[in-house]
Amino acid sequence: MPDETKHRKAHAADSAADHTLGSLTTGKLVEVGDGTPPFVDSANTGAEVASAVSASHARQHAIDAAADHTGQGDIVTHNAAEFEAAGVSLLLAGGTMTGRRVPCVLTVTGLSGAYNNYNPAGFSNCEVLKVCQDALSGGVNFTGFAAATEGTEITIYNADPTLNVTLKHNDAGSDMVNRIIDPGGADIVMIPYARLAIMYLASRWRPDT
Repeated sequence: MPDETKHRKAHAADSAADHTLGSLTTGKLVEVGDGTPPFVDSANTGAEVASAVSASHARQHAIDAAADHTGQGDIVTHNAAEFEAAGVSLLLAGGTMTGRRVPCVLTVTGLSGAYNNYNPAGFSNCEVLKVCQDALSGGVNFTGFAAATEGTEITIYNADPTLNVTLKHNDAGSDMVNRIIDPGGADIVMIPYARLAIMYLASRWRPDT
């Protein structure tokens, strides 16, 4: 059974508007009498306290320990494995939690030739595009990538040991909103194992050069 008293104490400073108190026999969660402790330990059951705490209030504190809540249906707890699966690495040391987010890497294989308006499955969510070419491709050209939200940044990584990846400058092969614009007006040749960040700004992909 969750500790209702702990939950009340944890949120005693909140406004009464966050609670619906009609079902509690005490009629209130906080005693404001002079010279007395402000917290009331009532005989209410867990179900009574749970019904007295609104769902919206419970959601505000969903990140707190489950013991601080009284079983609101909206509250979901997550373990470290679930965070890892979501791309968040949790490091616990000395009672302090810090987070290190793992970037989403999209690996595309068997590429060969030119690609216009490139938009493979998973591209909209990736942060690193790992390009693996066909051994006989002779190199890969990209004339553009699917448009993204303003400020989106993706790192292109040429994973091939011998072949180049070329990002074509303002190439008509792709739609205007998907094109790559180089500040110097030239194609960008990425040698083996090179990586380059591009950001979507002003409706174009712009390399970090």
